[in-house]
Amino acid sequence: MNQEISRAELLQWVNDLLKTTINKIEQLGTGAIYCQLIDAVHPGKIQLSKVNWRAKQEYEFVNNFKILQQSFTKLGLQKPIEIEKLTKCKYQDNLEFLQWMKRYIDTHYVPKDYDPLTKRGNQDFEDPDKQIRNQSKPKVLTKNNTKDQQIIQNLSKNSSFATIQILNNDFSNKENRQASMTDLLLQIETLKCERDFYYVKLKDLDGLMDQHLQQGLTADQLCKGIKEILYNTQDKSIVVQQNGDLEVTYYETNEDAKSEFCKTEQNQADDISIS
Repeated sequence: MNQEISRAELLQWVNDLLKTTINKIEQLGTGAIYCQLIDAVHPGKIQLSKVNWRAKQEYEFVNNFKILQQSFTKLGLQKPIEIEKLTKCKYQDNLEFLQWMKRYIDTHYVPKDYDPLTKRGNQDFEDPDKQIRNQSKPKVLTKNNTKDQQIIQNLSKNSSFATIQILNNDFSNKENRQASMTDLLLQIETLKCERDFYYVKLKDLDGLMDQHLQQGLTADQLCKGIKEILYNTQDKSIVVQQNGDLEVTYYETNEDAKSEFCKTEQNQADDISIS
């Protein structure tokens, strides 16, 4: 019967139980609400102090779901948590997970004196789309404005991933303005790619740490896993051999992949240096 419960009834159930004012299933994609739902039936079994109630970014959502995952492990719950899907804040994925959560909670007892507001420090939940909806139109930087020109110069000097170059063209000219905008967009895409590249590595390292905590990896296994994560790129794969050597596999277009062995003590310009 719970499977057929309407979206409005599910939202009303969450709002009544947790004293919230959410109005969209997608808002559960932050993971914070799921964490408190578990706390309602298993007080103290989840680290609510570490939950980010005002999470706005996907990496913050992931952290909340990891806290939820840890509580599932403690409670012996076999329900898989598809973190990658849920953190996208999609309706169907979160609806199905909330339906399962309601079925689970209906089979347990919520203490009558449970105070959800106090448990989360009187904080309200953040709508993950709120920032996008409420943000004002982006300000267009112009060459003629002295203050804007200073902002442009600061961006060019302080960018840690790439140097943002602003063309010294006449911005009143439509063609020059379009060329400058295209150049900026290309550089923004480059920054996004680099951001995603390093974010994936951080997620992989976090997963390796979780594996270490659960399985008790040896120091050698841990070092090997860290090296493989750090050194892998889209065009090159690194595998740490048992003797400590690195097997480097390069991926080339229209050619067979070729492999070569690099000793850990080598420190050539084209090889990977390991301290």
